[in-house]
Amino acid sequence: MSATRRKQSFDSTSNIQTQLQITYEPDDMIDDLIAEREKAINKISGEMEDVNALFKQMHTMVLEQGEKIDSIATNIQKSTDNVEVAKKEIIKADENSKKSCSIL
Repeated sequence: MSATRRKQSFDSTSNIQTQLQITYEPDDMIDDLIAEREKAINKISGEMEDVNALFKQMHTMVLEQGEKIDSIATNIQKSTDNVEVAKKEIIKADENSKKSCSIL
């Protein structure tokens, strides 16, 4: 093989290698981008699960507080009713006391 032919053959092989390298590099870049995106998606997914857990905890706390508020409201109503009954009994006792004083 002559030197010129060997050089052409080498240049041709070199060009093929360069083309393969160029073709191969974008595939590597795409794979890297896909891997980075997958990692970012997994991170976001994990963070969303954490937020979901926080909302569930907050929901439970709100329900518990709602029950406590209902209990407080019930107790206030019962206290109000008891005060009204006590007020009537005091008035009755006062009237009875006045009647017994007037009899004497």
